[in-house]
Amino acid sequence: MRGFVIKMLTFLAGLFYFLEFILPAKIGRYNNPLTPYIQPVGEFLIVFWGFAIGVGALSLMVSHYRKIKFKRPGWAYSIVFFIAMLAMMIAVYLNSTRPTPKARFMYELLFTHMYMPLGATIFSLLALFMASAAYRGMKVRTLEGAVMVLSAIIVMLGQVPIGLWLTHKLPTRVQLPRISAWILNVANTAAYRAVIFGIAIGAIAMAIRVWLSLEKEMEVK
Repeated sequence: MRGFVIKMLTFLAGLFYFLEFILPAKIGRYNNPLTPYIQPVGEFLIVFWGFAIGVGALSLMVSHYRKIKFKRPGWAYSIVFFIAMLAMMIAVYLNSTRPTPKARFMYELLFTHMYMPLGATIFSLLALFMASAAYRGMKVRTLEGAVMVLSAIIVMLGQVPIGLWLTHKLPTRVQLPRISAWILNVANTAAYRAVIFGIAIGAIAMAIRVWLSLEKEMEVK
């Protein structure tokens, strides 16, 4: 019964926005009957989303509490999680309700000088992983790999002065900076748009599956 209610609410919410979007603003002498309810429904969903965030935070705290209670691997990091969450909550509360210099300093220390550098560190690690993946992908084993390596070399040489120096005696059309610009602005743009189009199709398909409750993750036992 609970699973049926969840599926029905999901379907009705999606159906409301779908019909409001495809129905014309004027239907004969009448206006679209769903349009006046867009703002109230949106405000309700914002409140609902806030409750969902609260449930997610509570679930996260319960998970870390159990890890500490049973001394599971990595339980020390769970203690750090609780300390960091409590400190940030206090800092945000004091900075919002009692904006004293000390409260502002505490907030700046935790958010600007700790949280943001940690985020930058994570992104820098992602850059290293991307560089490693690019190195593995640039091994010439297939025709596609050879094309990728050749394109990468041309683009890199076209971005530095040595590329122009190597080909400055050639016609302008075949100089490395010109070829590099063509690869970036034409070939790369076309491939990028194709990828974005594929992602959009996949997102539409996933949205339809979620709307119709076809995903196994939505099954409630």
